[in-house]
Amino acid sequence: MNIANFNWKSYLTKIQRQSYAVIGLLSFALLSIGAGGVWFYLDKKEASEESERLKKQQELAAKIKKVNDYYKDILDGASPEKVVDIIVAVSQSSLPVKLAGFSLDSYKCDLSTCAFSFLSQDGKIFNIQDLYFHGDYYKPNISPKGVEYQIKSSPLKSDDLHKRFEARESIDTENCGELINYVRSFNSLMTDKKFQLNLSGYPASSIESIENVIPEVKNKYALKSVKWNAILDNDILAVTAFLKRQAYSESFRINKIEKKKSSGIEISGNLICTI
Repeated sequence: MNIANFNWKSYLTKIQRQSYAVIGLLSFALLSIGAGGVWFYLDKKEASEESERLKKQQELAAKIKKVNDYYKDILDGASPEKVVDIIVAVSQSSLPVKLAGFSLDSYKCDLSTCAFSFLSQDGKIFNIQDLYFHGDYYKPNISPKGVEYQIKSSPLKSDDLHKRFEARESIDTENCGELINYVRSFNSLMTDKKFQLNLSGYPASSIESIENVIPEVKNKYALKSVKWNAILDNDILAVTAFLKRQAYSESFRINKIEKKKSSGIEISGNLICTI
């Protein structure tokens, strides 16, 4: 190649064009990498934000469920007035079985079912009666010493207050301080402990810190509760008098009645109140 005749201008122009092409390719590659990085960052950020949003939704749903479950638990149960009717129904339902030669040994009603146990007075079982209780007849199950009856639904199951809560209707309850003072005064007048109200502690709420997730619940209810029980003589008049004597019956929810093998009847449930 004759260097003197070599077209340096054309050669340099070609080299320059190739350089531009290489630079262009490198720039495109860098831009692609940068765009990919930005896309990856934004996509990852969006996925993280969506995950956080779903997590917050789940946490909120869990809190709302906890609030609703709390109110269902403390509001479920029968009023003292309804329990008087149940005690009378127990006595009336037991009478035909007693006339057939059995004695009522024990019974228990909670929010789900009721169960009755009768003993044969002479150790023999000949005349077996169906038990009529709250509108239905129940067949007996023979036990070694008598007969037993299982009631499939309990009259203690009452959701009247819970329905009011779900509808966001008002629920009349006493102030917690006033209610505790009443219980103390009531007990001081009862020399026989069988007629006293026994409390498990002081009214409290397990959802107080999260109740504001449903503002209308926090503002309208904010109820507290405490478990209570009383052990009374197995006497329909005494039990009726005890229940009717309570001054703040709207605060009493009863979820268990139990006549044990001894002569006593235990009644228990929740006391609900507001601060």
